[in-house]
Amino acid sequence: MSEQAYRAEQIHTVNATALGLHLVAKAERCNLPPIRQCVEGLLFGWRRPCLDEEEIGEILLALLEACSNVIAHAYRDRECGDIEVDVKLDDVGISIVVRDQGVGFDPDLVPPPKFGRKPALHGYGIYMMRGLMDLVRIAREGEHTVLHISRRWRSPIAGPSGKAEAKR
Repeated sequence: MSEQAYRAEQIHTVNATALGLHLVAKAERCNLPPIRQCVEGLLFGWRRPCLDEEEIGEILLALLEACSNVIAHAYRDRECGDIEVDVKLDDVGISIVVRDQGVGFDPDLVPPPKFGRKPALHGYGIYMMRGLMDLVRIAREGEHTVLHISRRWRSPIAGPSGKAEAKR
């Protein structure tokens, strides 16, 4: 079986609409590119004026960091489980939920990353997501660890007059 065929089998579910996406995949590194491709396709396929590549790149970076954290930490010392990704788009912004059934954690106990002459090798993920997104919230919901990340669109939105309006 080819590597590409193997990867395709690891994505269990993809349900997409013009304004959203639900994806379930094995929490394995080989699934990061297909997860990115699905969400990137949704974002580039959405015909929102002024949504630029830089904004899409920032959103994808936060999403992939969240997924990487699940892969690295959620199923440590356990059988690998699934990662669920839900994306919703509207005129105001984007909302992403990343869900797993792994071990939870308290993000407030994660120390800030070390910068400087001897920077830490790890610990930048939540810090980076908080810099890229307007909301980063992690909670335990039943058997799931659930990460909610969202942000308003950075680019101006055309108002009823057709002119770009500043966001509030």
